[in-house]
Amino acid sequence: MSYWILQSNPSAFRILQCLEYLEHNDLQQDFWHVDRYYDEMKCGDIVFVWKSKDSPKLDNRGIYAKAKILTEPKSFFVYELEHVLEHDKTAIDKFEGMERIQKKYWVDLEKKGKVYQNPLIWVEYTKFLLDKPLLLAHAQVKSILSGSTITGPVPRHVVHKLDQRQGRALEQIMDSI
Repeated sequence: MSYWILQSNPSAFRILQCLEYLEHNDLQQDFWHVDRYYDEMKCGDIVFVWKSKDSPKLDNRGIYAKAKILTEPKSFFVYELEHVLEHDKTAIDKFEGMERIQKKYWVDLEKKGKVYQNPLIWVEYTKFLLDKPLLLAHAQVKSILSGSTITGPVPRHVVHKLDQRQGRALEQIMDSI
């Protein structure tokens, strides 16, 4: 099992509002488009949802949810074709339903178009931390993530790889909340 951070930039997508909607409507599954590490991400891997900094004055970068990967990364067209060929209308309806929900939270539609060219994964949220996120400003979180690509000034990628030590340490903190 591997650990990943999936980063969302609030200037492009309002991730906190989307997660809040999912949590309050008891929707546990969602899809993410991933921009790298496609060949390494596997079903059962753990992802932490990271919100990047949205203002120079307010540094609320951190982890706001935890999820488990349900599918291997694949393009939407492959995903759709597989389910059409299998006559699995439920899977297509699920994707289209989530797409309608997510559409409300996109801020930067140009960025959305670029992101949708990337492969997608389905995840199942196992914990929401909207009221008590694991912020980078916390010394323990900062220590765990030091050296990670997510702690740079402006991380450009959606997907960031964590090592086993980092992933387990973050899980332990989350389990104690």
